[in-house]
Amino acid sequence: PGRFAGIDREAAAMALRAQIAVDADVPLLGFVGHLVEQKQPELAIDVVAAVRRSGQAAHLVVAGDGPRRALVEGRIAEQGVAEAVTMLGHRDDPEAIFGASDLALITSNAEGVPGVAIEAQMTGCPVVSFPVGSIGEVVDDGVTGVVVARADVVLMAERVSELLRDRPTLQAMSRAAMTRGAAFSMSSAASLYASRFEELLSTLSDGG
Repeated sequence: PGRFAGIDREAAAMALRAQIAVDADVPLLGFVGHLVEQKQPELAIDVVAAVRRSGQAAHLVVAGDGPRRALVEGRIAEQGVAEAVTMLGHRDDPEAIFGASDLALITSNAEGVPGVAIEAQMTGCPVVSFPVGSIGEVVDDGVTGVVVARADVVLMAERVSELLRDRPTLQAMSRAAMTRGAAFSMSSAASLYASRFEELLSTLSDGG
């Protein structure tokens, strides 16, 4: 976890903003993950579009590639947000994306223990996520990020907009996220995964 925990958020933000030519006063949203059906990356496009329609500036950075890339690019065109989304493709430095982002988005329809949420928090990046998998054990809702009540793009966009307009709360969440992320050592993360596997095996043995 060293490369995530040791990130300089100010330097990361300056570097990424220079790379994608986004001004310092425009908040950055980060989506990091494979562009596959499970991750529903096109919904992140819908979220940034809704945030901007509310009058709140935002720019979405998508780091990842996969079979759903064409769908995502099509959604960008449909929503008319080409100037507000940067597709970075595959990146080997997710810590640089999380470190530069004001918020990380998780729009998945299925997860176990979402590693991206742990990584984001390690860099001090609060997470806004659908209520999926064990996200509630990783993100402290209202403290290190937000777990929306249901998988709803409009609801997620509302929460994102609220946070971007409330810089003191966002900064407090960033500090809390960094502390929370530091608690996820390799051993603690392994224990959490192990407990989930045990629950799954129990369910299967019971015929569930």
